[in-house]
Amino acid sequence: MTFFNCNFSIASKKTISYYFSSSIIILSLGSLVIYQNDHLLNNNYTQRIQQEYMKDLIITHFTEAGTIKDQIYANYWAYLPTIGKSALTNPQMHLTKPNGAKWIIQASHGKAWHATLASKVSRLDLQQNVLIQRLETDQFTPIFMKTEQLSYFPETEFVSTEQYVELEKPGMHLNGTGLKGYL
Repeated sequence: MTFFNCNFSIASKKTISYYFSSSIIILSLGSLVIYQNDHLLNNNYTQRIQQEYMKDLIITHFTEAGTIKDQIYANYWAYLPTIGKSALTNPQMHLTKPNGAKWIIQASHGKAWHATLASKVSRLDLQQNVLIQRLETDQFTPIFMKTEQLSYFPETEFVSTEQYVELEKPGMHLNGTGLKGYL
């Protein structure tokens, strides 16, 4: 029993092949145009929301006495006014506390919270390979901490994370989940 019997001539086979090939080409070109339009829209959106940017940024804050309070470094900094934050690539912060303790905080990425460019940074959210180190001095033993996410509040020097944390200092190794404290 034959359900479907096709006897096409060579001319009709060429016609079907032509329509099939044409359809594939049209679909491919259509996909390419859609991809390029989406890519252009995404780039324009990024450029539109980014107000200011800078490479190899260094920001230095001073105490009222004129000594360095902290320095923030970043390979790339972009201010995004629509969300009141700056995106940072490879941020690093050097802090000198009034008691002489020196701290270094660094990460692969971060976001600095400030409503305007002229506003102080109220919060720094760091992600990926976050390292905190208190340097060894005559008064202080070194501390080394690592995690994958950390929020730092510069005004109060408060730090917090809900992620896994490893902390080391001479004679002690501590690990656990979550941390809240002051530098």
